Amino acid sequence: MRRGFWRRGVSTTSTGCAASGWPRTPRARGLSVLFRSQAGPPSVSDEAILRQAREEAADETRLSIWVDRGAASILAWSDPAAAAAQARKHGVRAIERNHRVWGTWALYDAVRWGHADVVIDKLAAAQAMRGADLVGAMRDHAEALAEQDPDRLEQAAMRMLNFGALLFAGEILTQLAGLLREADPIGARRAAVKAQILVDRCPGAMTPCLRTLEPGLTSREFEIAVDALDGRSSRQIAEARFLSARTVDNHLHGIYRKLDIASRDELRGFLQPVAVSRPDNPDESGQTGRRSE
Repeated sequence: MRRGFWRRGVSTTSTGCAASGWPRTPRARGLSVLFRSQAGPPSVSDEAILRQAREEAADETRLSIWVDRGAASILAWSDPAAAAAQARKHGVRAIERNHRVWGTWALYDAVRWGHADVVIDKLAAAQAMRGADLVGAMRDHAEALAEQDPDRLEQAAMRMLNFGALLFAGEILTQLAGLLREADPIGARRAAVKAQILVDRCPGAMTPCLRTLEPGLTSREFEIAVDALDGRSSRQIAEARFLSARTVDNHLHGIYRKLDIASRDELRGFLQPVAVSRPDNPDESGQTGRRSE
């Protein structure tokens, strides 16, 4: 999966709707709602789009899987458990009708919404996709979430990140932060900051999972942490942020305390695994970032 895949989808479907006033096919309508659901709660128009698409798709699984995923993505904003049950139903149906890739994606939706237990058996039986073992990464995420295993969740996030799936990696780290919130507040903040780094590279992203993210740092601290990760000195950060160098250093010390870190080098080492280039100038292929070496 290329980095920024979700972003291209939102852009493409939005452009198509603007040009025609309404997505023209059931698949386009389902995709339109599915991608827009990655950027905030559904609107009345999304529900109207799906109603028409459902009527036209009827029992054609190749078309209806997109409509069904769009409908489940709307429901996930208000009732994630019910949406996960729908995701299992639609995913199994698609796989049984030989649409394995789309069915597997539907199953993974349930994991993203926090209900891995609903689909873990079906994901375990899913076949690998051509080109990359993305299904294996989905399984790792599902098993780690079902077992409530912090170490495996972090490993699953890094595996997704290696596929270029910034949004999914950010969601996994968000789930990790939620898991650690009571028992390990510092660990929760550390996971949340890593999630923020990745979500920051996906402008406009907001999913049912990300809605639960409690920032590990204040907005100012986060800005300064990102600037430090990018290799800027306190003086450079101060000039860019219209602050004094002393204020920047004070913020850095607050960051170190919150994350149980001792120095700027340690901060950079901690954040480097999730460091990707900024998405300000995506190339023509739509990629929004590359992992920093």
